[in-house]
Amino acid sequence: MTVKIQLNLQLISEKEHGRLHNSGKVLSNEHKERIALANKKRRGIKIKKRVNIPLPELKEFLREGKSVNWIAQHYNCDWSTVKNRIYENPELVEEANNVDD
Repeated sequence: MTVKIQLNLQLISEKEHGRLHNSGKVLSNEHKERIALANKKRRGIKIKKRVNIPLPELKEFLREGKSVNWIAQHYNCDWSTVKNRIYENPELVEEANNVDD
């Protein structure tokens, strides 16, 4: 017994595929409002506001020996924000350590 399979596949772009599904679709105002409400409630990546920490001031605090927690409380931010600024600018720690020597 021989089975003959004929494939009829075509590659199309994602944009074209969506257009084929949505062409001619009309959404009511109520449905649009529900979509907007659902999008507001949707959880996703929340981008926090970036805290501005002036580098000269941060350098001075590190030179004075202030702790990361103290600096975070001073700028009203999380300690990980201060650690990230120090990581982004390793010269701050090097200069603070050189002053002690």
